[in-house]
Amino acid sequence: MADAIDDMGSVYMLDIHSSQQIYTIEPELIIPEKKGTKGPQTRKAKASGKAMKVTDYMESLTAEDWEEIEVRNTCKGKLKGWYHFVRVFIWNKNFNQIRSRLLIIRKTKSGKDTVAIKYSFTNANLEQYTKEVLAYMKAQWFFVEHCIKESKQILGIDQFQTRLWLA
Repeated sequence: MADAIDDMGSVYMLDIHSSQQIYTIEPELIIPEKKGTKGPQTRKAKASGKAMKVTDYMESLTAEDWEEIEVRNTCKGKLKGWYHFVRVFIWNKNFNQIRSRLLIIRKTKSGKDTVAIKYSFTNANLEQYTKEVLAYMKAQWFFVEHCIKESKQILGIDQFQTRLWLA
């Protein structure tokens, strides 16, 4: 889905799982040499570098790698968060393509001692947009999710049940 949006030329920001595999250095796709004389030639490509989970990458960051950004005004004051922006590469194994993405990691306090961490990919670049604009774009997800939640409650979509596809 992200590749299709990117190919259309639209800017997007998508939340990702904490187990998403990333490469900090652009890998090359290599088809390994055939081992032995029997069997067909290997067609599956392998990446030259080593992938890591975004959680492992985040744990390797130091305090200097984070930047505190005031995103917007709220009824309780300024919405602040700690952000980290880095260009990473992902491997789409279905199409054997390496794509460049901007990884945005956001840490916010959600209670006295708890910290909420969110990971996102975007095709925007820091030459075109400022970090504050990207942080604001990331914070807009609250309003999108809130509208969907309220629509489900008002329309009763969350209780809609069907038994067959033709229903």
